Amino acid sequence: MSSYFGVVVCLGKRRGVSPLVATLLLILISIAASTLVYLVVSGYLTGNVATAKVGNTQIVIDAASCQANKCTVYVRNVGSEDIPEGQWALSIYSGDRLVDTSTANYSLRSGQINMLDFSFAASIGSGSYKLKLTTPTGSFATIQVKIP
Repeated sequence: MSSYFGVVVCLGKRRGVSPLVATLLLILISIAASTLVYLVVSGYLTGNVATAKVGNTQIVIDAASCQANKCTVYVRNVGSEDIPEGQWALSIYSGDRLVDTSTANYSLRSGQINMLDFSFAASIGSGSYKLKLTTPTGSFATIQVKIP
């Protein structure tokens, strides 16, 4: 009978893996499984396609409402840098089709929530729309709204 890295080898009688090797294998399998579960779950929990971070500026839309040719968006700067005064763009999509875009000049300090108003040339019909708000720095956020 000889032993090679904890595995017992017998020529005449069959024996299994030593308890030490079995324990190490179980520990490695459990670490690999828990890592896989963590990666899958963290991807689902943080997989938010509604925001994009550019540099240290990132925004989140807290609420939005639209009526006829005007939309009001409540936006929060969750990034670590202020967003300087510049042209913000609000685009309205019906499915994948761009309906209209409006621009306005605003600034937003880090941690601040601001109400932004956008006016459109034509009245937007009733229905469900996706709003995409883009900052002067290029970061953006989206939200779904229903227009009565």
